[in-house]
Amino acid sequence: MMTFFQNKKWMPSTLLNGSRLSVSRDFLFVVILSLSFLGSAEGAFFLSRGETGFSFLKIPLSARGVGLAGAFTSVEGDVGALDYNPAGLSGLSQRDITFSHIQHIEEASLQSFSVGFPFRPHRFSKDRRNNPEVNPDKVFLGFQYRLFRIENDQRNELGLHLGSFENRNQLIHLGMAYRFSSSLSMGWGGKLINSELQNKSITLYAFDAGFIWKPSSEWSWGLSLLNGGPSKAFLEEKDPLPLLVRIGASRQARSVRFLGDVAISREKTIQPASAMEWNFARLLHLRGGVLYHTTIEFSGGIGIHFSPPGLQQKGNNPHQQSQKLQFGVDYAVQTQNELGLSHTVTLKILY
Repeated sequence: MMTFFQNKKWMPSTLLNGSRLSVSRDFLFVVILSLSFLGSAEGAFFLSRGETGFSFLKIPLSARGVGLAGAFTSVEGDVGALDYNPAGLSGLSQRDITFSHIQHIEEASLQSFSVGFPFRPHRFSKDRRNNPEVNPDKVFLGFQYRLFRIENDQRNELGLHLGSFENRNQLIHLGMAYRFSSSLSMGWGGKLINSELQNKSITLYAFDAGFIWKPSSEWSWGLSLLNGGPSKAFLEEKDPLPLLVRIGASRQARSVRFLGDVAISREKTIQPASAMEWNFARLLHLRGGVLYHTTIEFSGGIGIHFSPPGLQQKGNNPHQQSQKLQFGVDYAVQTQNELGLSHTVTLKILY
């Protein structure tokens, strides 16, 4: 084992000499390799638009992510990153609990509960407790439950209304991120999906994977693969999962963050997005973005985060001593072509 790690040919260049240029080449190599693989597998991989199933997996849940037009692949330290890149769980310094409600188009609704936290399985050593500069957090965990419901009308061949039935979809999502260094984090996710249509029900699984690279305190890059897994059918024809590849970058410039994303779906669609987020004294957050799906769509949002006075959190870990119990409310609105607007509200608790 020691011989393997002493062989420098097998080690990332960032671990050997901290060279940002070398890491940049490594990152670009991974991106180009991923896109080349998708291109070479076009016949077997890509489908026509509308041929994938389980579309509720493509609906974003975090009001912050929606307000940023989905340009969230390179963002870390937020449990909402589970929908975009599981590596985004890294950077969580507190328990992050969110409740979201989405009033989607065509009277569809979606609710979710999410929680993420740094995993600390043992007491920190005396040296770490006495040194506030040391951050021992390496492993981060996340959990999400979502429920999507929509009422459908049932009609006969003449168009007469025969009644209505509910399409009900549920998801249990587990995620984990590991921070290899201050600049590199990787994440993995597993999904258990259940879909009910009238008196029929199917259950299947999916997986996510991704990483985030931070060459500096300002820049962040992300790459993720979402909704990988087998197809399954209610009757005879199988519905493939909405597999998605996301590439994103962001830059923090004082109180403003600039973000950009490109999402490549299995349905031969490429969806670019760009957004900005303004933070005012860590209390007020204004967000806006634009994305292209079949037409140009816009999104915007606002967030208010506050900490009631006197609710100081204390603990043995120096990184926890200055943390406070915080509450937040995020709201986002997004255009949906000619179908109208979707509204997302997220309640957040940090402790």
